[in-house]
Amino acid sequence: MIPKDEYLREARGIKKTGFLLGGIASLAVLFFCLIWNRKYTRPIQILMDQMEMVGKEQLDIENPEKVGWPEQEKAREELLALQYQINPHFLYNSLNSIRWMAMMTNNTKVADSLVILCKVIMPILRNPSFTWKLSDELDFLENYIKMMRIRYGNEMEYHLQCDDGIQDEDFPRFIIQPVMENCFVHGSSSAEIRHIYLRIRKTERFAIEVQNTGSFLEAEKETAVNRKIAEGTPDNESIGLCNIRKRLNLLYGEKGDIWLESSPERGVLVYICF
Repeated sequence: MIPKDEYLREARGIKKTGFLLGGIASLAVLFFCLIWNRKYTRPIQILMDQMEMVGKEQLDIENPEKVGWPEQEKAREELLALQYQINPHFLYNSLNSIRWMAMMTNNTKVADSLVILCKVIMPILRNPSFTWKLSDELDFLENYIKMMRIRYGNEMEYHLQCDDGIQDEDFPRFIIQPVMENCFVHGSSSAEIRHIYLRIRKTERFAIEVQNTGSFLEAEKETAVNRKIAEGTPDNESIGLCNIRKRLNLLYGEKGDIWLESSPERGVLVYICF
């Protein structure tokens, strides 16, 4: 038999490790959201606001104090970009130091979690472009799902079905991530194993389907969410989907679209095309 003191000591160690892993994953999600807002959501919103002002003929070019505003805003964004080049470097080095500390104390779970976290964060920070290869998107999603499993548990099974010969195609960065996040955040809390199916096809354009078997929306709720996506008026549950639609419209015009369907048999299905 295991002595009681040793058993309690191991139990406390497991509990501390669980709290630490949960804290790391929570900080990672928070950091991801902050960077996402700074790097993608906010510039898109600025552009949309400017387009709306042009449509309403509200740009006051006769006011000399406002003539230099675009240049000032550009300089400000450039300064922020330079600042964010420093912040990620510090963050990466700090996480790597914590990883080595965990390895020195034989805490392999924490060390492995930090490796996954770094793999998720670095693609967000190192490349300012709006597109990359589909293979890059899939690699990012695989690591992102690993991180979310640390935060929410391992009861979510991920299945990928992708057409052959398309992984070198250009693909909008992080376009699937908000949907995957919804699968974890808004999924069922039951003990049953849930499944996420990601299906990617391409003929003349990309057709993407994300199916979450652990969730379901009533018809009224489904209609309301689709309306918010179409109108660009998000709430807390649809902000990520509205963000996807805005980016698709800016990149691909009216060819870019996103909507969802739901049924008790299949769960929630999100469709993305561009």
